Amino acid sequence: MRFNRLIFIGTLILFIALLAAGLLGYLVPQFIRGLLPVNVFTFLITLFLIVAIALLIYGLFLLVRKQQSPPRPRDTDSDEPLELPVEAPFIRRRRVQRQPIQNSDDRELQYRLINMLAGDAAAAERLVAKIRQNHPGMPEDWYWQRAIKDVERDRL
Repeated sequence: MRFNRLIFIGTLILFIALLAAGLLGYLVPQFIRGLLPVNVFTFLITLFLIVAIALLIYGLFLLVRKQQSPPRPRDTDSDEPLELPVEAPFIRRRRVQRQPIQNSDDRELQYRLINMLAGDAAAAERLVAKIRQNHPGMPEDWYWQRAIKDVERDRL
């Protein structure tokens, strides 16, 4: 959902910038040909269009930068269970609540796996949940280490 919203906003910004550039491309030749008088009003319109284009391009740059930065992982110490999407985005199920991870090594494993998955904490949780389902009764850090090894193996 976040990705679709960013694409929509970026497309809207590009469309508005293209419209402003088109207006500017029409005004400048009219100034040069002498068909449009150069006065304070036309100067302010031209200046406004130039500033609007610059601000729109800057906004698009910030949007792309925001998209490339990985989101912060969720706090695993909260008492609320995570809702994980299943096959379709409109079907949700609750995860079985576990003891919060107290060990900093376990937390580092979580952050490492999330970083390997480009900040997708939900994908990391799904991967660990699948491993937990296939291998019940193992220590918590073993699940995260196994998920990291699986991702590294799949990258080769």
